[in-house]
Order: sequence, then C-alpha cells, then structure tokens
Amino acid sequence: MKKIPYIFLGLSLLLSSCKFEFEKEIDFSSLSSEDKLVVQGVVQDGFPAYVLLTKSQAYFSPINAGDIDDIYVTDATVLVSNSSGQSVELETGIIPGLYLQLDESWLPSYGESYGLTIYYNGDTITSTTTIPNEYPMDSVWFELDEYAPSDSLGNFWFHYTDPDTLGNTIMF
Repeated sequence: MKKIPYIFLGLSLLLSSCKFEFEKEIDFSSLSSEDKLVVQGVVQDGFPAYVLLTKSQAYFSPINAGDIDDIYVTDATVLVSNSSGQSVELETGIIPGLYLQLDESWLPSYGESYGLTIYYNGDTITSTTTIPNEYPMDSVWFELDEYAPSDSLGNFWFHYTDPDTLGNTIMF
C-alpha cells in the first residue's frame, strides 16, 4: 500500500522534468499592412445577383468610426455575365459597397454558369461559378416525439434521392 504514493511521486517528477516546446515565435512586423480588396458575392436561382466590396485592414490597426466608412469600395465597376454571353452591370447607391443587379432582364437559374468581373484601381478581378441543378426532396413529414417534454415537439423527416454527380447540394 505504501508503494502507491512513491509511484505517484516518481511519475510526477518524471513528467515535470520533461520540457515541451509549445511556443512558436511569430514576427508580426512581417505581416502585410497593404489594403486588399475583399469580395463577397451571391448569385442564386431566381434572385438578382449582389456583391459587397470592402478593403481589408491590418490586423493590429486601431479602428474608429471614420475607418468603418473608409473600408467600403464605391468606385468599382462590377459586371455579372451568364453562360449565354449576356452581362449586366451591378449598381451601388443606398448601401455603400453593396452592388446590386437592378436590371432584371435575366435572373440567375439552376444549372447555369456565371462570371464576375470587377474593375478597381486599374486591376481586373474575375471569377466564375455554377449554380448546381436543383434536386428537391422526395417527401417531407413531421412526427411528434413521444419522449419530448411537450406535446408539440417532434422531428422532421425527409426522403431524398442523391444524384451521382459531384457538387450536388440540398437546402432544407
């Protein structure tokens, strides 16, 4: 019975004498403080496209109310084009930095590819994406949970046939 405290004491000394290096030195002066353009865009079936343009800030820079207004980009040209070659210029106005598709001559749809082109400060930024085809759920139903503390709690159940293509999605 007296060996247990000695074993515990021995293990404690052994583990406490080990040196573990969990620290890594980081040189913060090497971090870039150059402003970069931040693009957040949405193209969704049946809805006008929109893009929010802002500028990045240095991680350790102080922030005040004036800086918040300065991060929004309002002097860019933003174009969205579809796979048939039609393009529309997104417009900004009410909300700084938010570019909206006001021309609804065409709206994005499932299965189509779209391109985004941004002209800002002499640079051209491009990207492309495709809205995956829609594969709706086969059926949806609700069942009360007999073990729930309330008589109105339960679970939603659904059946879904998953297509065999890459990039398939489901929204519920």
